[in-house]
This record gives sequence, structure tokens and C-alpha cells, in this order.
Amino acid sequence: MSNTFSNLGLRTLGLILAFAITAAAVEPVGTATSPSFFTLGGATVAPNQGVPAWPVLPGYTIVAGTDNVAITFTDGSVVTMSPNAKIQIQMVNGKPVINLQSGSLHYSLKSLNSVGFTQGTHAVSITSLTGNTQVGTAAGLSNTWWTAGHTVGVIAAAGGATALGVGLTLQTPSPQ
Repeated sequence: MSNTFSNLGLRTLGLILAFAITAAAVEPVGTATSPSFFTLGGATVAPNQGVPAWPVLPGYTIVAGTDNVAITFTDGSVVTMSPNAKIQIQMVNGKPVINLQSGSLHYSLKSLNSVGFTQGTHAVSITSLTGNTQVGTAAGLSNTWWTAGHTVGVIAAAGGATALGVGLTLQTPSPQ
């Protein structure tokens, strides 16, 4: 009987190990950086801890603190959250999709299909590689935190991308 228990215990241990390896194999969709505290996946991240960029995994919620948070995706696209903005990142059909829950953000994409955007249950249709969006609007930003200094920083972080203008429209998902 102890031999049967040993075999069962080894199988259980093997399953637990296989699950742990599979869970650890989740690939980051990008990295997040900020000069001030922010929340990443439920944990408070403090700047100046010797970690230049924090990995962002699918399912993470990110809440900016008193400064902006820049998320650089694996293809080089950059999304910069305004202070106090809140997003959640999911993978949908192999593409990261950002659900903007509060605040505003600026994006500089490598292609129109690099990153998807939603607000609640509405898809945000991107028609240009660079632009802004905020919760509750389809037209981008007017008198908010986004300044010329922020624009210069994001353009530099995106590798010299040029501003192509704002082109957002909200679309209601079609019933399936």
C-alpha cells in the first residue's frame, strides 16, 4: 500500500510541478515604467528599486500614481497613462487589449493592429498610429494633463515616432 501511495504522491507532485511550469510560462506583453509609485497587478511598485522596467502580464490592472506610467509593448508600441488613470490588459486573439477604466492615455503604435483598446464593453477603433483617448470621449483630449513635455517624452520613448493625429471612434460590439 505504501508503494501505491508513493506512486500517487509522485503523480500528484508531477501534476503540481507541470501546473507551476505552465503558469510560469505566461509571457509578458510588455514592461511598465514610472518616476513615481504606481500599482501593477495589485502590488504597489516603488521607483528607484534598481528595476528599470516592470513586466506586465495579461490580466494585470495598472493604476498610475501621481505621475504618468509608460507601457512599452514587445513590438515597441508605447502607451502612456495619465496620472491616476486605470487600465486592465488582456490578450485577445494573440494581441494585447487595453481596457481604459478611468483617466486618459496617449498611444504611439508600431501598427494599427499592435494593441487594441476598449472602454467598458465598447471597442475603440484606432485610425492613426499616434493619439490620445480618455474615458467617456471618442475625440481625444483637450484641456487635460497632456502637455508638449509629455508629447516629447513619449515620442522619444517610442523611438522617434511622429504624431499622426487623433482618430478615434467608439463602436458597439456586434451581437454574436
